[in-house]
Amino acid sequence: MGRRPTLDVVCTDRLGSVRAITDAAGTVTATYRTDEFGVPTATTGTTSQPFGFTGEPRDATGLLYLRARYYDPSLGRFISRDTWSGSLAAPQSLNRYVYVGNNPTT
Repeated sequence: MGRRPTLDVVCTDRLGSVRAITDAAGTVTATYRTDEFGVPTATTGTTSQPFGFTGEPRDATGLLYLRARYYDPSLGRFISRDTWSGSLAAPQSLNRYVYVGNNPTT
């Protein structure tokens, strides 16, 4: 007989980023950590999964497609301009490449 399928549970944070994977018994088989802009900082275990920062699929380039534009976690910036031109009342919004106003922890 072949191998029996296993049940892994994906544990996410409030942003949807995968932080851990557990097996059917609840044992943690892998953990994933990133900095506040999404750069991977620590990984344990051998369980692989395709999701990166904010739960979006990772690609081979390390970029994340955040539903409208590609984001580069290593730069903390989008690689293309936002279509919205920003607002003078919110000066950070005038930089059309920033991610969450350059303040991802608030």
